[in-house]
Amino acid sequence: MNYTVSDFYKTFENGLKLIAGAGGMSRTVTSAGILDYEMESVLKDKYMHTNFRENQLVISTFLYAKNNPFSLLDAVKHLVSKNVSGLVIKNVFRLPIHESLLRYADSKNFPVFLLEAQDIYIENIIYEVSRHCELLQDARFSQKKLAHILSGDLSENEIAAQVKQLSPSCANQFFNLYIKFGDQLSNADFDTYDKRFAASSLNVPGNFLLLSEYGLFYTHSQENIASVYTDVLFQHILDVLLQQDSYSSCGVSQYHLRLEEYKMSLQESLYSADIADADGQPFIKYTELGIRRILYPFASSREMQRYAKDILSPVEDYDIENTSTLMETLRTYLHVDCNLPAAAESLGQHKNTIRYRLDKIHELTGLDYKKFSHLEQLSAAMKIRPLNTEK
Repeated sequence: MNYTVSDFYKTFENGLKLIAGAGGMSRTVTSAGILDYEMESVLKDKYMHTNFRENQLVISTFLYAKNNPFSLLDAVKHLVSKNVSGLVIKNVFRLPIHESLLRYADSKNFPVFLLEAQDIYIENIIYEVSRHCELLQDARFSQKKLAHILSGDLSENEIAAQVKQLSPSCANQFFNLYIKFGDQLSNADFDTYDKRFAASSLNVPGNFLLLSEYGLFYTHSQENIASVYTDVLFQHILDVLLQQDSYSSCGVSQYHLRLEEYKMSLQESLYSADIADADGQPFIKYTELGIRRILYPFASSREMQRYAKDILSPVEDYDIENTSTLMETLRTYLHVDCNLPAAAESLGQHKNTIRYRLDKIHELTGLDYKKFSHLEQLSAAMKIRPLNTEK
């Protein structure tokens, strides 16, 4: 995960004012430095070419410019040429910030901030930026935070605070998408997906990736989240991250309007991915799960599995002994809302063949698909059976 200018701003927003370069808030920050004497006319040839580096956030009081405020624009141009990420000005000498500087910074999407709070010191900024950069570049940090959110007994406020540590720019409106893989993911695997994310249009403040043992969580956050909550976006996310890589399934949570519901959103995407895997679907939204939203958390319990086994074992055994496809037929019949012609078309069979198979299931289980109460039991068993959530 990358630390961005937006993340920095969210950390100190009560004491900062963005005065130019709003288009550059997604710039990556990897370190912090101070502009002090480098632009002095007698020293700049010695120092200005070595003291700044790409992706650095620079802080300055512009002490050297107190007698020549016009040199501020030269400093900004130099920092832009070095691919510095942004500039924080602690304007203790109340130097005038000319419109030409603001226009130039805007044209280059180079964020410029005024540090207005008296109780925020340059040392505080350097420490916080360095700490965040170090933590977010360590995959173990994000994995620990993820595990803590999922398994910890945290209050809603504590959950929101944990998310803000992962991404200070994360908005209150968001959804999670979980990509499930068949094999365990390594840190090297995650680096590959993270680089694809970083190079894509998805890489804007508030969006981020997290590594779990057997998959990836992608958090998408923005205002008016409902307007982008579409299958088109979900498929785009998969295309960007996976490219040609194979995966088992994908689940998408509901969109949420409170960051305190982040754990709930993670669980929804996990549930959906497991159900998509069981159904053989590429991805499923949590909003499409119907009654399985209630069943899933308890599906691996002894009672639930016994219920499904008692009903379906005779059918499964018959399929094994006779190399038949009664289970597939029942699954398809339920999937097409018990429409016999549609099931026949989906399976490439005559509808009388489907009717014969359903009658055979009636004979084996005692449950008649033509009776609603019996069909309800068959449907519940078919929903429970694949959802053994024990890992």
